[in-house]
Amino acid sequence: METAIIIFLLVLGFIFLLVEIFVTPGIVLGVIGLLFMAAGIYRVYTQHGNSVGNYTLAGVTILSVGLIFFAMRSGVWDRLAQKDVISGRANEIDEEFFKIGDQGKALSALRPSGNALINGKKVEVATEGQSVNSQEDIEIIKIRNKKIIVKKVGA
Repeated sequence: METAIIIFLLVLGFIFLLVEIFVTPGIVLGVIGLLFMAAGIYRVYTQHGNSVGNYTLAGVTILSVGLIFFAMRSGVWDRLAQKDVISGRANEIDEEFFKIGDQGKALSALRPSGNALINGKKVEVATEGQSVNSQEDIEIIKIRNKKIIVKKVGA
């Protein structure tokens, strides 16, 4: 009966480890699996002695390392890895398209930054500290480090 409990603990530990590696990313199930395996190995040492315990520990270690090696070689990590690439860049403006003095409308409140429509293009703009409400007319006063600085028309 004791041997059945030991086998059950070790198999349950490997199942949790397999689920952790192949199904659910994270660490919780892997830790639970390792705890089950540790309990099984502890029971082997207490019930069957050091030599059988050492063989069991070696076998479990070899199987665990083999399982991790197999997971690495089979591309499991590639299926779990994020592959999306961000292609946009912040403040990517065409300085040839925008000139000082160009006018547009604030699409959002500028406190001190937000979005505006200038020359038919939606761009991110900033003020020099003053607030501009949405839909108010604005004018470009500076273009610095790919950033458009605006002010309210008539201010």
